[in-house]
Amino acid sequence: MTRFVFLTKTRWEEPPRIRHQLAQLLASAGHEVCFFEKPAPPWRGLPAPRTGAPGITVARHHELIHHKLRLLPLAHQLNAAVVVSSLRAAARRGVFGKDAVVVNFNYDYCFLRRVFPGQRLITMINDDFVSTALFGIEAPLRWALARTCRDSDRVLTVSAPLQEQLAPYCRAELFLPWADQPYAAPDAGASRDTLLFWGFINNKVDFALLRAMSEQFAGTRPNLKLMLVGPVEQGVDEQLSALRARGNVEVLPATSLDRLPLGRVLAGLIPYRAGVAEIEAIALPNKALQLLARGLPLLIAGMPRFIREPFVFRLDDGPVAAVLDRVAARFGDLQTDIREFVAANCERARLTQFLQLAA
Repeated sequence: MTRFVFLTKTRWEEPPRIRHQLAQLLASAGHEVCFFEKPAPPWRGLPAPRTGAPGITVARHHELIHHKLRLLPLAHQLNAAVVVSSLRAAARRGVFGKDAVVVNFNYDYCFLRRVFPGQRLITMINDDFVSTALFGIEAPLRWALARTCRDSDRVLTVSAPLQEQLAPYCRAELFLPWADQPYAAPDAGASRDTLLFWGFINNKVDFALLRAMSEQFAGTRPNLKLMLVGPVEQGVDEQLSALRARGNVEVLPATSLDRLPLGRVLAGLIPYRAGVAEIEAIALPNKALQLLARGLPLLIAGMPRFIREPFVFRLDDGPVAAVLDRVAARFGDLQTDIREFVAANCERARLTQFLQLAA
């Protein structure tokens, strides 16, 4: 049994991302995980550690300044002093063991050796943080990212574009998402009239494309529906309301895939906006393998570096109607390719890979 400390800026209760899934994967294999979720400002008290799942303790630490607001080295230094002090206090309380492997999901934690001297330190970069710099001021982010990577024993990332971005600082290794369950063959005789978007509903979504699809379906495919399922983030209420008003668009709150009517779903829909740097870096989002494990082909937009597989259909590869016809005609034949891909990207494969990296 190995102890792990996860350092994240994500709430444990949020829809699962790779950090949640990796914690659960390790815990299911008998390891212990202390998952530090979104930090709190130092003027707020910290809640007592709680159980997030069997084998997983959820805790918080303090943070002084939001990472995007640290535009000067002094801001990084002051913030580091607060985080280091808070993590050391957690160590004294026995929240995590001195022999734990540290798994860091933050690009800006270049001070961790002060808290975890001599311990295995793995950093996972799974977002293009530089492209989201406040006011386009990238230098502070690159400064922190370089130091964090150089101070780590291993650096992992989830796509080739991010691997290329990290090349000046370190030799990053690919660590792709994985399916959360074995492949399950879909009902071959089901009548499929729904395209499913499952994930965060935010400004990454190409709402113009969704509106165009909705209008086209209303005139030519009145039985076809768009189903959007997930938490709604700020800034998209107006666009989402316009979609909701259409009779062929259904919006649901965050719901597990297995509680949705998947027998009606023709394909998983991942329609992101083109020309956005952080979107262009995506090769295989976490949600993709969850959809594939249920036997659903993928309809995508806006991600030029997305994996090329027979079950991935681009909405810009021709008229949407023609793309949908190809998906419907090949739905059954695609299952062999989907099953083999899910088997090659299963929990066991990722667990073995990660434990080798952590050793």
